[in-house]
Amino acid sequence: MKVVKITSSFFSQSQDLINWISLHGDPSNVRNLNGVIPAYPIFMFIGIILVIVASIIKMKTKRIPLRELELAIVITVPLGILGATIFGKAFIPGLVWYHVFFFWEPGMSLFGALGLGVAAGFVWFYRRSKVTMISVWVYADCILPNILLGQIIGRWGNMYNHEILGQVVSYESLGWLIGSIRDQLFYFPSELATLALPNGWGEIVANHGSNLDEAIQALIDAGLPSDQGETMKNLLTQPLQYREPLFLYESLSNSCLWLILTFIVPNLSRWFQPPLKYPWDVEPKAYPGWYNKKYKHLPESEISSMNSQKPIKYQRVLVGDDQTPELKLSFFNAWNKAYYWYESDEAETEKLLASQEQRSEKIQQVYQRVEGLSQQKTKRQNQAKQRFLNQSHQYDKGNAQFKKAKTTYHQELRTNRVEYQKAKQTQLASLGGFKRHFAANPDAKYLEQVNNPNHFWILRSGVISGGYLFGYLLIRIILETHRQASELFIQNTPIADYLVLSLILFLGIVLIVFAQGISPYKWRMVGWLYEKSY
Repeated sequence: MKVVKITSSFFSQSQDLINWISLHGDPSNVRNLNGVIPAYPIFMFIGIILVIVASIIKMKTKRIPLRELELAIVITVPLGILGATIFGKAFIPGLVWYHVFFFWEPGMSLFGALGLGVAAGFVWFYRRSKVTMISVWVYADCILPNILLGQIIGRWGNMYNHEILGQVVSYESLGWLIGSIRDQLFYFPSELATLALPNGWGEIVANHGSNLDEAIQALIDAGLPSDQGETMKNLLTQPLQYREPLFLYESLSNSCLWLILTFIVPNLSRWFQPPLKYPWDVEPKAYPGWYNKKYKHLPESEISSMNSQKPIKYQRVLVGDDQTPELKLSFFNAWNKAYYWYESDEAETEKLLASQEQRSEKIQQVYQRVEGLSQQKTKRQNQAKQRFLNQSHQYDKGNAQFKKAKTTYHQELRTNRVEYQKAKQTQLASLGGFKRHFAANPDAKYLEQVNNPNHFWILRSGVISGGYLFGYLLIRIILETHRQASELFIQNTPIADYLVLSLILFLGIVLIVFAQGISPYKWRMVGWLYEKSY
């Protein structure tokens, strides 16, 4: 175990001890004595900017308008910060209640940010999807994985602030780390928090302490009792307990997960298909290229064409002694031609669109009838009110006839409301009642067949979002096993902690299964953007 002696050189090189004692033992609130802005907000701001920039780039590559994202930032970022600070500080014993809103102070919960911020973002993008005709899962796949970038930067902020670490380890076991990180992975003895130091003690130590004895004597001269000075000396000469760099582990793990979700997972369906199901296996002459076993390149006249939403870009090569020009496709453009830019048969699309519009007209008619019923209810209420007002002028308020007229008026209102609710429910029942909000599109499965006639295995919108949830919770659960009980997500309650984290991880699995195997065959609509434009 490494032993740290307090000397003037130590004080000149580090403020950790001064900060630690000045806050009486709260390692999550380390600040510079000179009033420098706490580190966490800076890292948090950088993390948020990275998330936004990466999301913009992802949406631009998919040619998705940024207007919805711009407005979402205004909504979700403040709510995410609010959720993080409230959830992260609400259960701190003895905290002044309004300090839960001090987001610039350490004590921010990632799950609080995700819970409130992502919920608000989902509601916003879901409502806007009705206008933009872009699936909410497309938006989610463009944004959610990039939250990992914010987490990566945030964990460096946690390390900078000297916040919670992992289990106790030997100093020698940390030899693989650079010294500037390794030498910070400890807490000073908690007993230091009970020492009553004199005012201005930090400057006294920094200015007058040439070694530990002189530093302590300077504090005693300024008012620190000699017995406390001796206690401080004993504490500061004890071996320090070093901890695992869990936040470094989490930052590196999140970096790997972001790279996987950004560059590997989206291309899985391009790289892995059942035997003989790659586009160039199904129709070799449509996709000449290095991946094609039969045709590496072909004359333009021999290449099979097909309907495409965008022009297909071929690469020109010169073949033979006479340098005959032929064409080939890059790997990604081959997949664009086969699926992502493939345009379905116009007649089939028109048939699906007509069926969809017919159902929409039926739904619209029902809602128009409901609106008519509402107008009738309002009209009857106004008529009943007018009759009551006409009658009430004829009687005194305490009169029995006045009371009878008032009772009749309220009965009419109740009857009118009951009749309206019954008529409304009858109309909505024709659409399936409450289930209408989750009603599947009966043409969704056929729509999928029309847009993927060769039945390629395709990774669906929403899988990456589920992968983020599953991947991060897996990392968190693994690292949770290295935390002390007081450092858990649910402090000092390991069973509840692992149960809640496991449920969230299971939710990620459910989302992956739903997005990949259920949603494409139940709820997709003509004209919308999913992993491709339908």
